[in-house]
Amino acid sequence: MKKFQNHSFFLILILVVFLPYLFYGFHYIPILDDYIQYGCYPLYKPVSYVYTTIGTLATRPFSSLLDPVFWGQFRSFFGAALLLVTLLHVASAYFLDQTAKSFHLTLSPLFFLLFLACPLGMEGRYWLSASTRIITGLFFASLSLFMLSRFLQKKQTVSRFFLFTLFQILSFGFYESVAVFSALCAIFLFIFSFCKSRNKALLFAPAITIINLFFCVLYYYIFRDLGKMGSRAGSFFLTNFFPNLRRVLQQIGEVFSHSSSLKGSLWGIRLLLSKGFWGIIVFLMILFLSFVLCKLIPQEKKPSKQKILCLFGCGFLLFFAPLLPHAMTATVWITNRSLFVPTLGFALILEGFMALFHKKQLKKILVFLTAFVFLTANINEYDVYLRAGKLDEIILEKIIVELDEDVLYGKKNLQIVLPEKVMVTQNAYYKDHVSSVFDSSWALTGALRAKTKSLAIKHAEPLLKGEKTDKNAQVIVIEFAADSVILSP
Repeated sequence: MKKFQNHSFFLILILVVFLPYLFYGFHYIPILDDYIQYGCYPLYKPVSYVYTTIGTLATRPFSSLLDPVFWGQFRSFFGAALLLVTLLHVASAYFLDQTAKSFHLTLSPLFFLLFLACPLGMEGRYWLSASTRIITGLFFASLSLFMLSRFLQKKQTVSRFFLFTLFQILSFGFYESVAVFSALCAIFLFIFSFCKSRNKALLFAPAITIINLFFCVLYYYIFRDLGKMGSRAGSFFLTNFFPNLRRVLQQIGEVFSHSSSLKGSLWGIRLLLSKGFWGIIVFLMILFLSFVLCKLIPQEKKPSKQKILCLFGCGFLLFFAPLLPHAMTATVWITNRSLFVPTLGFALILEGFMALFHKKQLKKILVFLTAFVFLTANINEYDVYLRAGKLDEIILEKIIVELDEDVLYGKKNLQIVLPEKVMVTQNAYYKDHVSSVFDSSWALTGALRAKTKSLAIKHAEPLLKGEKTDKNAQVIVIEFAADSVILSP
């Protein structure tokens, strides 16, 4: 019966993650870096040019390795890539749940809502340029922790330890925050097991984690000057840490202040009710899922003070530690996606508060409201992403039909004169959240190369009306209406 309930719970979680995407049929339109990583990189022959001359292998090597040869092969149907990433996300939640259970910790629906459906995390789990790094990295991190839990709590076999080591190494090569999360969780699990059993054989776990971290840092150091991207890997300096720490904290506050799940929820409800029969069906499904989730809160005995303090302590460290690599860069750049991994730490802190609630009814209300707000807000976020991508596509298609042969063959630069900044209405403007390819020359050039399937286009520059143009470049004046992009489910 308990096994059946567990499977039912994860079936509900799958519906929670999939529902916003089902509203528009898992449709995906490229945004910003997507055009370069999955549209341009596969065009380079040989592909080693991307890895060494451009130098993508200098940072996040496993992510960079997969961009042209794996994720780039989805460019004709990005929806399949989104589906795969989403499945990896749910699988990560499953492995984290099983790991927690092996240490007698039952995670509540609130934890999984924050991990799987928090609107602030939409950038990290939906936008492929971010999710192929963050979600894929977290998948390997959760898998490594799952294998480690079996090694620590059950039988210490060579195969389990080898798989833990392998998956941990893989998780280190996708995203810096994921590497910190993966290493810190492994050390936590070792401490919990060692305090209980005092088995010296368990010391292999933290030892191999430290060794893996050492080789990860060594890799970044060796390849810091690789190709054009090498400087990015070489910008990590310990001397930046303390001066930048204040900026990290400041920008964390800015992300939260610019993000409003409640406002996004209201926009999402309005959107659903404006989409006719299908919109109402999805709205009713959100109500149903919210109701079911609040009924799935586990019945547990009152946890010990030690357990609650452990949740708070681990949660605090897992929130801030993954952000520390940002304090070691030359320029601090905290965005919505930067907070995706720390959300797991925040979720553990909330688990601690949930453990303090004695009335189950209060927990049910909190879970219901959280699920409803998150799911409706995610509908709005998904709509914003698709409208932004669609607007870019419309303008790009207008440009491509007017391109001179000299531009297509790289003999002449291109300038695009726009009446205003290209952007769609959204509820959370912050930095590059749901930005347009017309915000920068590199993004516009990459998008045109990907759309024309030609790397010959030399340079494309977006300009606003009134800015000075170059007489030697082809100048195209474009008119558009941002709010005219309306999507049909």
